Amino acid sequence: MQTQYDIIIMGGGSSGSILGALLQKKSNLNIAIFEQEKFPRDKIGESFTHPIIPILEEAGILQKIITSKCWIKKYGGIFDWDHTPPKTTFFDMQNYLEDQVYRWAIHTDRAEFDKILLDHAREVGVSVFEEKKITTYHPTSGNRYVKLESGEKINCSIFVDASGRKNNVIPSAKKSFLSNYKNLAAWIHITSGKPAEDLEGNWNIFRKDQLSPIACFAFEHGWVWYIPIPKIIDNKHTTVHSLGIVTDPKLIKSLGKDLKNPKELFDFIKTIPRLDKLIKDAKPISREAKIVSNYSMIQEKFCDLNEGWIMVGDSAYFVDPLFSSGVAFAGGMASTASLLIRETIENQTLTLEAKNDIWYDYDQEWHKIAHSFALSIDQWYYAIAKHNPQSVFWNNRNMLSSDLGIKDETFNALVDTSLNQDLLTILTSGSLKKEDLDTKGKFLRKLSELNKCEPQPEDQISLHKGIYIRKGYSINVPGFKASIPSVDISKKEKKAIATYWKDPLLNANAVLSETDTLISCYRFTKKGLSRNKEVRFINHQTNGKALYLLLKDNTIIYKELEKKMDSAQKTLLKNLILQGMAIVTKTKIKEFIN
Repeated sequence: MQTQYDIIIMGGGSSGSILGALLQKKSNLNIAIFEQEKFPRDKIGESFTHPIIPILEEAGILQKIITSKCWIKKYGGIFDWDHTPPKTTFFDMQNYLEDQVYRWAIHTDRAEFDKILLDHAREVGVSVFEEKKITTYHPTSGNRYVKLESGEKINCSIFVDASGRKNNVIPSAKKSFLSNYKNLAAWIHITSGKPAEDLEGNWNIFRKDQLSPIACFAFEHGWVWYIPIPKIIDNKHTTVHSLGIVTDPKLIKSLGKDLKNPKELFDFIKTIPRLDKLIKDAKPISREAKIVSNYSMIQEKFCDLNEGWIMVGDSAYFVDPLFSSGVAFAGGMASTASLLIRETIENQTLTLEAKNDIWYDYDQEWHKIAHSFALSIDQWYYAIAKHNPQSVFWNNRNMLSSDLGIKDETFNALVDTSLNQDLLTILTSGSLKKEDLDTKGKFLRKLSELNKCEPQPEDQISLHKGIYIRKGYSINVPGFKASIPSVDISKKEKKAIATYWKDPLLNANAVLSETDTLISCYRFTKKGLSRNKEVRFINHQTNGKALYLLLKDNTIIYKELEKKMDSAQKTLLKNLILQGMAIVTKTKIKEFIN
């Protein structure tokens, strides 16, 4: 162990190991990972979404995962919440229907999966120390260091917290609940369960070709996940199922249930319709159920340039286990943090202003992702509550979610990132039209509130005095390689992405990484304006420079302006109105009496 590293990463889980491997691959930095446990160790989160696959490929880990026996290919999900035919989706369903190429992820034994990731980081040159607990971080500029439980003091330039939800070593960190409701998750593993793709019905898009999905089932007291994973039993890999419940700890207490008891947990949920057909012959193999509660958390800040720290993965935020998004978000944060760190330390031409810009963007753009996804989940909870009017669990969540305070940044998130496409597929029964969402669900209510800022046809639009655009750099968040962005892309680019997904290892170079280099951007600003009031745009996506020229030194009637704008420019204009940079003046209509 050295006394000085460029980068110290606290936590050797998925985000920490991916970040370490990416930094080792793409920089000349000296990196160390300190993990307080000894791997392998048990971990919740056994099913992933497809954006994690390109991240693993780019970090050089995918080949090792593919050649192991710790995974089962995952194609999408079954979501049964109203006892009508369940809602189903392949990953990136809209584009699958166009190109007939499956996007895929994995179900996995996290103990084995995480060990492969940590071992990979070690093998490529990261200094990895297990059973070494970091207790404090001192962020003083010029004298940054961590202290270990054993007493050692290790210096660093940048400290990364990848330790998960229970992090507490950054002095200035402030954590809060991302949702007003408090959930509990309890899970066990069972044998002799049938695969979810065997469920009968024309609705089951996974049945014909035996394509493995995750399956989620809502019932009176919460919802249950059902995930096939390979676990080592008697020294060989055997397919078992992870069976977990998301519920309310107060409700469970009032029902007198002991969810730590595997048999009692199993008996509690085994009569759920459709799920009962899959687990009627199953048996729990866990000695004790695992439980985690109050997990929907978010940090006030995800990074601080002056204090030299960054958060990735669950240490920054965790929304909900629905849609298995946690590891993909964690990997995405690791990928963008890798770029942030490399540019900050190794790019000698980057000005202090530019560094402040990209650190600010990392923080704000990932906050937008967290808040917009949380709103999407609340929309889903509302939909379930509507179909379970007698349920204390669901109706409490419908009530509580309605008065959740939403920060201004969430409105920008709705404008910029909108609704996760896979979740939109489920919530609209495949139509992918926002008008098919429940109008009283929180996402749509907030979107409706946002749309009130759109001007009326006769309103006059102008820029606030002194507004100009400045050129700079930013990072691409979430930076998922081989995904279809919300902006329109060419047929050639779509074809390249489809080619990539046919074989991500063989066709790794079919598409470029989203986090290899900084991206050029512009910001609407004015002299003395704080960074959090500026409006960022990437010109080739929004054509914001053209919008600026339309509005610069001009006042224009909205109906005339609207004719000259595309959808991306309209989105940008909404953000300018929200931030008070664009002024909407109501036109006074004079009445003439003959």
